This record gives sequence, C-alpha cells and structure tokens, in this order.
Amino acid sequence: MFYRDEKHRNRKKPRILALLNQVDRLQPVSEWHPPYDLNNPSSAKAETIKAALAYNQQQLAPDEIIPVAVCDDKANYNIEQIAEILLFNYETASTLSSIGAAWSIKRLILLTK
Repeated sequence: MFYRDEKHRNRKKPRILALLNQVDRLQPVSEWHPPYDLNNPSSAKAETIKAALAYNQQQLAPDEIIPVAVCDDKANYNIEQIAEILLFNYETASTLSSIGAAWSIKRLILLTK
C-alpha cells in the first residue's frame, strides 16, 4: 500500500467520504419519508438503507459513508450533511495549514451551492 511504503510514511492519507446515492430507489421503493433513524430503524426502508450502508462500508472501507438522494419529485436526503462534513474538513485542513487539501475541499463546497 502506498502509505505503508517507507518513503511515503511522512504523507498524510486522505480521508475518504463515500456517498451511497439513490437510496430513495432501494426497496420498498414506494416508501420515502425521510429523515430515517438508521441507528434504530423503524421501517423497511430504513432497514434496507442500513444494510446497504453496512455492505458498502465493508466493501469499500471509507472513513465515512453517507446515504443520499437527490430527487426531482420527492424530498432530498442528507444533502446538507455532505456540505457540513466538507466544511468541517475544510476548516480542519485550514487550521492545520494544509492549503492544498483546504483548497480542494473549498472547491467542492462551492460546487454544492
């Protein structure tokens, strides 16, 4: 792995944010009443989203994974949470003087507005 190589140990591994998109299309498709409590799922849709998150977490091992949905005819889901995470990481990177990382995150934030 790149970051385990002796000559790259001084490099900081980037944080990986995964977005599980189109969760509104998971079964049961007809159920769409966000927000969902995924820690204590109380509906079939919440159970399905939780299972999809667990599967993708196991397969991809991101640092964080967020279920999202962007819909024309239904309520969007977790779009604000993406912006919050990006802003938090931007502020953290700025504090640590990681100008390159901060600039990349700032560009992503601007794209979501």
